[in-house]
Amino acid sequence: MTRRDGATAVAPAEECPALGAVVGANVRLLREAQELTQAELVQRWSGMGLHWARSKLSALEAGRRPVISLGELWVFATSLDAPVSRLVAGKGSVTLAPTSVVVDRGELAAQLGQSTGPDFVVRDVVGQVEMVGQVKWNSSSSLEARLARQLNVSEDDLATAVLRRYGRDLIRERDARIDDIGPMTVRERTARRGHVTRQLVAELRKDLEASSGP
Repeated sequence: MTRRDGATAVAPAEECPALGAVVGANVRLLREAQELTQAELVQRWSGMGLHWARSKLSALEAGRRPVISLGELWVFATSLDAPVSRLVAGKGSVTLAPTSVVVDRGELAAQLGQSTGPDFVVRDVVGQVEMVGQVKWNSSSSLEARLARQLNVSEDDLATAVLRRYGRDLIRERDARIDDIGPMTVRERTARRGHVTRQLVAELRKDLEASSGP
């Protein structure tokens, strides 16, 4: 919305969706893209310490849960292998319920996409989530953690190898390769994602073995 003097005006809170509604819509899109049922997704959450009934997820996706906690955001993003910033994707502004603060989605996504810095601890009573050390709000964090265990290296060593080889994080590299293949169905894309991830693992394994050689 633009005023006559050319300045950009922020829409009043009642015209902007609540954060929970925006997050819920994006959770649904990510869940459906991965062909997960609501029951399967809440089962993942339960394993991470967030115990929601399927009906609660249904309400979230329908836009009936306006307030979302930091711990819930982290669980949503990690379980769907997505950056926290992806949960607020879209155009326009969003209301940070339960307050009446209205912010641009792009600005909010940028803030969520930044690292919090070293020795930062997030504690959330709802999700009982605790992250110690440098918390990276990006989509590669959960994937890199899994691959680091698979390759038997530290996450820091893996992150260094990833950046050295690709110049970007794992998710962006993986998705770029999949996009280069061309249009695919959701099922084909899911299958291709696993194939490309295995390619990345093989490439990184060689790099890590070479760097640790005599």
